[in-house]
Amino acid sequence: MGAKRMMSFETERLTMTIIGREDVGGVFETMNSRAAAEAVSFLHWPVTVNQAENWCRRSVDGVKSGREYLYLARERSEAVPAGCVGIHRTEEEGTAEMGYWVAESARGKDYGTEMALAAIDIASNRPCIRKLAATTAIDNRASQKILEKCGFRFSRITLVRQADGTERPSNLYVRELNDEPSRRDLSTEARRRKQRDR
Repeated sequence: MGAKRMMSFETERLTMTIIGREDVGGVFETMNSRAAAEAVSFLHWPVTVNQAENWCRRSVDGVKSGREYLYLARERSEAVPAGCVGIHRTEEEGTAEMGYWVAESARGKDYGTEMALAAIDIASNRPCIRKLAATTAIDNRASQKILEKCGFRFSRITLVRQADGTERPSNLYVRELNDEPSRRDLSTEARRRKQRDR
């Protein structure tokens, strides 16, 4: 995957762009809900603009280091912020972690699945990434369903550090990557969505 493709691309319904410092407003819009703050380990409620600014700085630094790619997803139809998804290299060789959240105003549209499949596609095209991991709260069944739909398998219970310093028991999911990118998964999900909408 070329550098240009890494920075910006489109899915069936979303435009995905690497987060820059100018995206504070859009990022804040996606994370500014109690549900997002409770689901995402590094957020705390009430969410502040400073938290969004920190995420934007982290994105810029991540691209420079090549260790993580953080995307802001917008609805292609109206350019409204729909959520964020990221791929983060871990200390384990060949493994990256995927994380995502959906804006409160965009829930119920299955954007989480679309963003996750796009992230898998990106990771599949990176030779240095052979496995993706993702964690979710034990009681967050909606997120677990997204991961399972995207080919992740439950691995074990792990502890995830929260913004307040506590550790939360969470489900760890993993997906092995092969040489074939997940565009087939994206197209299959698009066909299923069209059939449901008929």
